[in-house]
Amino acid sequence: MRIVITALAIFGLLRGANGAVVTKDAATSGAIHANGDTGNGTDNEFYASGNDDNFAEYGIVGFSYTAADFGLGTVTEADITGVSLALTVNDRTFSDGNAIEFFFSPDTFASLGDGGSYSNLTYNAALFNGLDASQFPTAPISLGVYSMTEMAGRAGGEVDNFNLNFSGASLTGLVASINAGTDFQIIGAATDASHDITYSGIGSTFDPGDPALSINAVPEPSTFSLIALGLGGAFLRRRRA
Repeated sequence: MRIVITALAIFGLLRGANGAVVTKDAATSGAIHANGDTGNGTDNEFYASGNDDNFAEYGIVGFSYTAADFGLGTVTEADITGVSLALTVNDRTFSDGNAIEFFFSPDTFASLGDGGSYSNLTYNAALFNGLDASQFPTAPISLGVYSMTEMAGRAGGEVDNFNLNFSGASLTGLVASINAGTDFQIIGAATDASHDITYSGIGSTFDPGDPALSINAVPEPSTFSLIALGLGGAFLRRRRA
């Protein structure tokens, strides 16, 4: 009985010490406008607006993690148990719509423009959401369409949390970026040409609240079980000695 209790206790301690939910604010933010503004990396807008008017744009934010952030030497795909994005509503007179599509790109900020900007990206007005995959070294991967409360009339400062569906190629790319310690991008684009989804980017003065990403990376229980049982056995041998 003492062996089991000791092993379980050690397992619990190790599980708490190794693996965690790590939340980080966006390191870079770009607003890719139809009017030619390409985003300088510190834009205060993260909008997903369709191509039916002059407000057309999509948002892009960069984040950077390392395996050490989670107390691990290497992160595996099995370790990632959840990814969520928190966005602050930016109340504008033209805000409307109730859905947004998120994309993942493993491309770094440096690879998307010169001189610290997203200058390689432009809003392609021929596409309803403006997102031209051909402008990226690696084509963005859709994480799915997510709904929110209708934007029109919402109070600025409210926070929406989206549980992002990382799987397949997007999960592989995320893990590779974490282990390499390189930044990656999350893109928000319109799902309808008439929508104007408006969230705050970095340093918004209208409704402050930088985009924040939370990643939960917890090693598989089997790994901890082996360690815990090994330590438990060592404890028992020491007691007998």
